Amino acid sequence: MATRDRPFEPVDYGLYALTVIAWSASWFAIELQVGSGVSNEVNLVWRFAIATLLMFAWAGFSGRRLRFPITDHLRFAVLGILIFSSNFLFFYYGAGYLVSGLLSVVFSLASVINMLLGAWSSASARRRAFSPAASSASPE
Repeated sequence: MATRDRPFEPVDYGLYALTVIAWSASWFAIELQVGSGVSNEVNLVWRFAIATLLMFAWAGFSGRRLRFPITDHLRFAVLGILIFSSNFLFFYYGAGYLVSGLLSVVFSLASVINMLLGAWSSASARRRAFSPAASSASPE
């Protein structure tokens, strides 16, 4: 059985629960930062700078590899811009108009939605790769 196909183990569920809890608690940081007199974009730069330092420290202490091909770095940049940076910026602007409890619920569901989109995109990629039309087409 391939590593990617293995069933979830208890530690996987624990890590997922930790992610949902951490993302659900993000409303508190957003609530403190929005309306503080500092622009939302500057708040995000500081938030992601701190997160970057923590992630590099964690990777260093755990001996994780941080060298990736340039194509992976391009994918990381696109994900960072589309999923994280713009997502957080929209939430910061939304926090000026919505109650923090609603933001907490939506924020905690973001990881679930990302997981479902990942499963959907993987399934559609497999269907395209193994469809009868794709396999019966002859190259010319």
